[in-house]
Amino acid sequence: MTYKITEVRISNYYKVRTQLYLDNKFNVDLLAWQGKKYLVYRQAFAISKQDADQQAKEQSNLFNAKIVEVLT
Repeated sequence: MTYKITEVRISNYYKVRTQLYLDNKFNVDLLAWQGKKYLVYRQAFAISKQDADQQAKEQSNLFNAKIVEVLT
């Protein structure tokens, strides 16, 4: 029996979200999109703005992701 091996590519893309949490503390999330759905992976929780920016840059470089800042 012969099997043909093919490469399977999943159409994923990533975004890094920096979001205001409480009292000038920020969360950093990695959003993994697949089609119209996405999963959220929390990367950092309740950290300073400076640390959030640094964490977002690191995650952006790792996943080739765009950084999106959401202030709520």
